[in-house]
Amino acid sequence: MHTSSKHAARLAAGGLMALLVATPASAALDKCQAAIEKNAQKLQSSILKAFTKCTDGYQKTLVKGDPLSAAGAACQGQLPKVTDVANPSSAIAKTKVALDALITKLTCSDTELITLGHMPTGIFGDRWARLVLLGALKGAYATENGAVAAFPTAIGEMADNGCGECAKLVTPPCQTHACVLGAGTGATTTVLGLPLPVALSGVQLFDFCEFPGVLSNEIAVLGTSPARNFKPAALATNTICSSTLRTASVINCAGGTVPTVSVSTCQDSDLSDGNECPAASATTFCQPDADATTGGSCVTLTAAAPAAGQSFTIATTSLRISTAVGGDLVPCTPDDTYVDAKPATVPVTTATAQAQVLDYGNANGNTQSAGPVTGVPAPSCAQLRSSNISSGTLVTAFPNADIVGSPLGDTVTALSLVCS
Repeated sequence: MHTSSKHAARLAAGGLMALLVATPASAALDKCQAAIEKNAQKLQSSILKAFTKCTDGYQKTLVKGDPLSAAGAACQGQLPKVTDVANPSSAIAKTKVALDALITKLTCSDTELITLGHMPTGIFGDRWARLVLLGALKGAYATENGAVAAFPTAIGEMADNGCGECAKLVTPPCQTHACVLGAGTGATTTVLGLPLPVALSGVQLFDFCEFPGVLSNEIAVLGTSPARNFKPAALATNTICSSTLRTASVINCAGGTVPTVSVSTCQDSDLSDGNECPAASATTFCQPDADATTGGSCVTLTAAAPAAGQSFTIATTSLRISTAVGGDLVPCTPDDTYVDAKPATVPVTTATAQAQVLDYGNANGNTQSAGPVTGVPAPSCAQLRSSNISSGTLVTAFPNADIVGSPLGDTVTALSLVCS
């Protein structure tokens, strides 16, 4: 590889590493996190126990040769106590009340929520809590489905024999859909004032989730199974290995009310003239300063009118640099030698995204920007439900000032993901 190509590869790696900026800490973050975990895990346990009782009752009925109406009636007697959102005494309804109380009682603020990968209430209302409910339901369904292959059959047959609540589960609450990354996918990182394109390819996986009473005219996207979405990218003698660890998102269907949200990120590279990025507010969330001379990045979320197909995502992404393959001779496998970096939380949208580094190159008054890049709303929800998610485009943009341990200095990156 020529020297210039190696230099370009190093710059590309630095630009992508900007995804891995650490999230800020908060004095109340530990309490907020523990409270969310407690409620989510308790609900998932309750749902799983109900699924287990229903499936076991179904199997016993078959063994005894009794009519399936007996199993259906028994399941209908207990499942609504757990999963019926309209029943205020159900476990899922009580959990929603408890999660809402974390906000009203100030256990969690929007800063804590977005740091933990949830949507802030100031823009998205209580959707963060509704996604927690769906996550618990998804986890319980996956656990029972993994343990007992008869579970979906049992649910379907009991739905036909007196279990009305079972009918809500005949279609699994969450299903995985694949977005093959096509033309237009890629990133552009600006280094030393020059834009450097970064080619990206692979398959992005989305878990679409719906359950009666949780969301209205909206589809949740919950990715809780880590996925290697981008193919390994060769950079000089190294390889970039990426994984999407977690996503939390809502897609608007016709009649949905989730706002269209644009993302603007700012970082000040030289604090000698003060931090000139927007101050933290109800819609601007700032990391602590990186050090005495470099400001922390601040992301501003700007809401506009709802529109069908628009979505906003908070994704947690991991990027690792493989410096040598292991004995299997395949990159990005566990036996590689890695330079690790911490995962980061990144806002992604179908609206617009832009980023700025102020005092770029530590020169006061010098600004370098990326974007705005514009996304494309997802196809209709009917098309999404049929596993056709082509035509949508997700975008994000982020700064990275004074990269620690790198000669790159200040970089700013815009990224687009296009489903073909």
